[in-house]
Amino acid sequence: MSQISYTTHLPVPDVVFVNAPKVGTVLEAAESFSEVESTKTISDLIAPVAGAGRVLNERLDETPELINEDPYGDGWICEITRADTSPLDGLLHAAAYGTLIGD
Repeated sequence: MSQISYTTHLPVPDVVFVNAPKVGTVLEAAESFSEVESTKTISDLIAPVAGAGRVLNERLDETPELINEDPYGDGWICEITRADTSPLDGLLHAAAYGTLIGD
């Protein structure tokens, strides 16, 4: 199981809706699987790995702004069962990504 969250490095201002994938939805790595809607824009969510939606964060229905306020805590988007259980080589955790982009 893997948990998918938004990044703190590129927050979407004024989030009004998170369109999380339905349980069982198949996600393809590097493909859009859902959207985050703000008062000014709609942003695609890109799957970091392939898998199937397992659990949705229903708290985002009432408080979508959690994806910015606490993305690695209460603001996670969904949990998936990964299609490939090999190590996640090539993916970065938040701190490594921040270093990469100079944040």
